[in-house]
Amino acid sequence: MQLSKSTVSKYITELEAQVGVRLLHRSTRVVCLTDAGRLLLKRSTVLLELATRIQSELDACAAASP
Repeated sequence: MQLSKSTVSKYITELEAQVGVRLLHRSTRVVCLTDAGRLLLKRSTVLLELATRIQSELDACAAASP
């Protein structure tokens, strides 16, 4: 997926507004995750892995059903 820097920045700003915390420390040269950003990344990764496993299990159920 190719997104411009401005599009990514817009999405991150909207996400920060939605969750009510800053997710990134920004300076003119460096961007890094805040503690909240690290937490969101960690939890989101777990949720995405779980969603993938659930979809695989559902696909297996569908394949086994007559």
